[in-house]
Amino acid sequence: MLRPRMSEPSRRRIRVLARTARVGSIASALLSTLLASNAGATSKARIGLAVAGLALVAIGWWRRRQGAVEARGSGRRLLLGAVAVAAFAANYNLFVWTGLHRHELYHYYLGSKYFPELGYFDLYTCSIQAVGDGTAPAGLLEMTDLRSKQRRPTAEVLAAAPDCATKFGALRWEAFRSDVGRFRSFMGDEVWTNVLRDHGYNPSPVWTAIGRPLASAVPATPAGLWLLARIDLALLLVLFAAIGRGFGFEAACIAAIAWGSCGHTRYQWTGDAFLRQLWLAASLGALVLLRRGRPATAGALLALATLERVFPGAFFIGYGLREVCVWIRRREPTREFRRFAGGALATTVVAIVLATTVAGRGVAVWTEFAENTRGMLSFTPRNALGLDYALSFTRVPPPEGLGENETERAEIVQDYRRRTLAARAAWRWLGLGVLCIGLAIAAWRGAGRSRDG
Repeated sequence: MLRPRMSEPSRRRIRVLARTARVGSIASALLSTLLASNAGATSKARIGLAVAGLALVAIGWWRRRQGAVEARGSGRRLLLGAVAVAAFAANYNLFVWTGLHRHELYHYYLGSKYFPELGYFDLYTCSIQAVGDGTAPAGLLEMTDLRSKQRRPTAEVLAAAPDCATKFGALRWEAFRSDVGRFRSFMGDEVWTNVLRDHGYNPSPVWTAIGRPLASAVPATPAGLWLLARIDLALLLVLFAAIGRGFGFEAACIAAIAWGSCGHTRYQWTGDAFLRQLWLAASLGALVLLRRGRPATAGALLALATLERVFPGAFFIGYGLREVCVWIRRREPTREFRRFAGGALATTVVAIVLATTVAGRGVAVWTEFAENTRGMLSFTPRNALGLDYALSFTRVPPPEGLGENETERAEIVQDYRRRTLAARAAWRWLGLGVLCIGLAIAAWRGAGRSRDG
């Protein structure tokens, strides 16, 4: 079957939609930055870069509508490239860095390397047992109970903890004690005790299957951890180069500006950490591969991203809806989708088997992961994204007061955000409705432009 010829009005509508999406990606990054930013110079720089990127994209859009033909080396494109490089650098704190995100590496390095013994719930209690005489530091009055994700008195959490030395075995216990001691020495007691108030090690068993061999092969020294932290930087550089190859120079610049100026992905959260950008590289890499006609590999990458972080599975929804529309139009699946689904299914099977083996806790690791995920969903983190988070946002202080300590204040704020979201339920359903309608329209139009037939 020949590919249907599109009319010029249809082509114009598609181009307008594509450019609107590009502007929207930068606009959403700007909005998140405004919500998450502080008064620091780097935050202001990110806002300025996002605005500059929007302006340059809008100028290009307007000139194309006027019929102007732009050269590859035009001043606007060069400026857009400069803004993209600056935004990338701004996300990495303008490369004024220590080279190590000690807080993140503590969780991801130790959590993966010793996952067979620690699982999802014993990193903090075993860390305390591993140092000194096994008692908590004097300043650590409260720590996080990793099973409930709630802060509780340290004495209560430790009293309910298992004897970690018996879980490890002699050699592994000494290795763990040595690694915890190294981290504590170059983190300092203040940072180390703050770590024990966080939310623990939370990636899926599939991430553990990738991270554990790397952590086990690299010593817990500043030099070794520095090397592990460079993996994310390399992944991002390859990703933006791939976007440029698949979608063009301007698309790569827009992606870099959207990522670099976003307040919720800034350096303070995941910069110089350990494989925290793997899901992003795999998800967007899958889109590039689809664009270049390699659906099986695209399906494999998107399955990997989904198994590693769960939420990238939303990308399957759009592609699946398009295929449903293709079925309605033609009564048969496309060859492209069959190959995509085959790659995704094969990767899922292999990854689950590998993760179950490497995690060292048998099939029970998936039950533990589900329990840990339920705990993470019981509260709203400060760097959350999504419609619910946006609708629960308010600058009005909780009427009950702020509580007597940090734990009480956090619980009051969480409760107030839940009630704020409940009061805006109508907006929530309206937003979901608009999203579903938009997805349905895009899927139907995409089915009409399907490659094969």
